[in-house]
Amino acid sequence: MGTTQTPKCLWIENVVKQEIAPAVEVECRKDFDTKDYILWLTIGSKSTRVRFTTEAYEDDRWRPVVQGALEDLNSS
Repeated sequence: MGTTQTPKCLWIENVVKQEIAPAVEVECRKDFDTKDYILWLTIGSKSTRVRFTTEAYEDDRWRPVVQGALEDLNSS
């Protein structure tokens, strides 16, 4: 499985940093095989990975997925 950073990945990173959770470190990559987006979210020493499809990105369903992952990360 290979990944790459795309312009959409950079846009997603900016949205997370500016609108969802400014204190979170985020890295977004796009999977070559599945075309899914993969986000690595880090708060302090805790981190998690979130994966969502291109369709979820296009339908703007990815934001609640990221918010839920951040809530889980904060509560762990």
